[in-house]
Amino acid sequence: MSTGSPQSPQSQSVPEPTNDSVTPVVPEVVSVPDWEDLSTTETLHITLQRPVTVVLPIGRVGCGKTTLITTIYDQFQLGPFSGWMFAGSDTLLGFERRSWTSRSESGRETADTERTKVRLGERFLHLRLQDEGQAVEPVDLLLVDASGELFQRLVDYPDESPRLVSLVRADVVALLVDGEQIANAKGRHAVLHDAHMQLRAISEKQILKRGARLQLIVTKWDLIDAAGVSKEILHNQIVEAVLENLSGEVDIELLVTAARPLPLKVPWGFGCAEVLNSWLKPTITARVSPIATEPASNRQFDTYGHVVEAR
Repeated sequence: MSTGSPQSPQSQSVPEPTNDSVTPVVPEVVSVPDWEDLSTTETLHITLQRPVTVVLPIGRVGCGKTTLITTIYDQFQLGPFSGWMFAGSDTLLGFERRSWTSRSESGRETADTERTKVRLGERFLHLRLQDEGQAVEPVDLLLVDASGELFQRLVDYPDESPRLVSLVRADVVALLVDGEQIANAKGRHAVLHDAHMQLRAISEKQILKRGARLQLIVTKWDLIDAAGVSKEILHNQIVEAVLENLSGEVDIELLVTAARPLPLKVPWGFGCAEVLNSWLKPTITARVSPIATEPASNRQFDTYGHVVEAR
């Protein structure tokens, strides 16, 4: 029997770690497309491969076009939204840049959106979505982000409207009306008159493609609600003012949103689910050839995609 004292923990030998016991952690690298947004020509890699729904928000400067688009995108940061899952985007960098000033990381006290510059012309943001049940193929949206000044030219120079590629190609034209101006009795007439003139320029030129849908989206609904205006009264006043004396029959859908309400009297992103689902409704779209061919002319629209049959 040993009479020696037991070894202290400090004196006990500890095996040296070996290289075999250490597994290096290799970070997963995810490739992200480097487009911020797409020009008409740059959308061809999408439009020539599969059906795409083109959504065109138009309206005055500051009415909330970019805010609506980026708020819908931001909803997918939290997971599935309104029955849809995020399935990819070729313009992630563009969404992130446009969303930056609305996030706390930007250091701003209140959420904001950078104004879209008129010199950029018509730019497209891409969003691919998959239904939660994965019962159908993923769907692709091209969302037009252009300055309100560009579409003001519809009123000032209506003969130039056919030159707007997105207007000719749009499956959904969403005319946004600034709710902050509607809540103000002094500014209400001017903003509704402006919306009427834009819609009139579109309808009289008859440049929308067959099956295209028109929407009237009232933004900043929280400010209207705070002013005590009911949706029913709002519907009657706005629709009557905007559709007054338009030639022919115009079928238009009215939606209300409060993408970033302050204070939060209504939920963040109020109405965005309804707007997204309305954009994803089946429309009569054009099926395009998967192989690009040389266009017959040099017009910009002719490079957008070649219609071979309707579906």
